[in-house]
Amino acid sequence: MTRSWYTQLYSGERRFNWTIRNTGAIACGTQVMLSSLNSGASWALGGISPGGSVTSVWNNNPANMAFLPGVAPSGATSATPCQLEVTSSWYARQTNGERKFYFTVKNVGSITCAGTALLGNTSTSTTWSTGTLAPSASSGSVWYNANPTTLVYLPGLNPAVSTSTCQFGVTSSYYQQVVNSDGTVQRQYLAYYTNNGAVSCSATFLLASIA
Repeated sequence: MTRSWYTQLYSGERRFNWTIRNTGAIACGTQVMLSSLNSGASWALGGISPGGSVTSVWNNNPANMAFLPGVAPSGATSATPCQLEVTSSWYARQTNGERKFYFTVKNVGSITCAGTALLGNTSTSTTWSTGTLAPSASSGSVWYNANPTTLVYLPGLNPAVSTSTCQFGVTSSYYQQVVNSDGTVQRQYLAYYTNNGAVSCSATFLLASIA
């Protein structure tokens, strides 16, 4: 999935839109699986002009928690919907140990409108180290045999305490199906992350799943 966004129609109907892309080298099909999390926190974003963005932060969160940000747009007119998209998210660890989660919402429509930020979360015990990455450096991980195939995965990061704020964000993720040498078929989940801070540091990668 390359992007997703939320739309509110004048009738009040809320829609969730997404775009998928074949990132491989052969033509193939897929089954789209849509899951959701209830929001444990919500707040008003205020009015956002077309092309404008607003960034929110959630402080002091548990180290094993992965977050899923969403939005409920409002302010559609009879002629034009309100369209808001979460364009980026990342985790930061302060030098005092405080962990923060940031996400940015952009107005991708053509009218000024508002929205309510919705923040879902789920904990996980499936974790591993990213290793130390320099600023702007990227790496990735693979979860093999990602079964059952009804599960949707939610990646998260827990940056380590360092000499300066350590920041990591998941830049992309995708699913692939492979045929093993013994002829069995396996689904895999791949996620890539980047050190988007100013200091070399490491993080714990968190892999949560939603049925």
